Amino acid sequence: MLAKKQKVPKELIIPVMKSGCFLRSPHFIFNILGSKNLKVSRFLVIINKKTEKTAVARNRSKRLVYEVLRGILPEVKTTNEVILSIKKRVIDLSIAEISLEIKDIFKKNGLI
Repeated sequence: MLAKKQKVPKELIIPVMKSGCFLRSPHFIFNILGSKNLKVSRFLVIINKKTEKTAVARNRSKRLVYEVLRGILPEVKTTNEVILSIKKRVIDLSIAEISLEIKDIFKKNGLI
């Protein structure tokens, strides 16, 4: 899991979703909003009940993605607020596949 200072606060979810850059990958939707007054990039993972029916599966998917983000965090160059929505079953993927997909999106957009 990420530290509390590395998570997007609840009051910023709607502004990031409305005014942030919108990116798609096969399993994720990224909303990225650049912030220059932050010291560290902040992340938030959202998963819908339609994607995973049980809370256990949703929480496991979130934990997998947060673990990948924790490993990627030292490589991130710019400070951003990133909301990552899971749109397909991530629980069936390995951590290596999740990491590869997230790193690919970050590299294409100059975040890593």
